[in-house]
Amino acid sequence: MTHLINKSGHFDYIWNNDLWPKHAPILFPAIGRSNDDAYLINGHKYEMPQHGFVADFDFDVTDKKR
Repeated sequence: MTHLINKSGHFDYIWNNDLWPKHAPILFPAIGRSNDDAYLINGHKYEMPQHGFVADFDFDVTDKKR
C-alpha cells in the first residue's frame, strides 16, 4: 500500500517523500527493533526483523466496501 487517502479530509495518511528509497512501510506487528530481533511468547522464541515483517509482503484486496 502506498497511499491511504481520506477523501473528505483531503489528505494522505501515509507519508511519502524522496528522502526514503522505499515508500512509507506498514509497520506490523512491531515498530522498531526488539531485543535480539526476536520475541519470546509462551516460552517459544519467534524471530522478528526490525519494524516487523509486513512491509516486505504483497497483498491483494479481497473485499472493498464504501
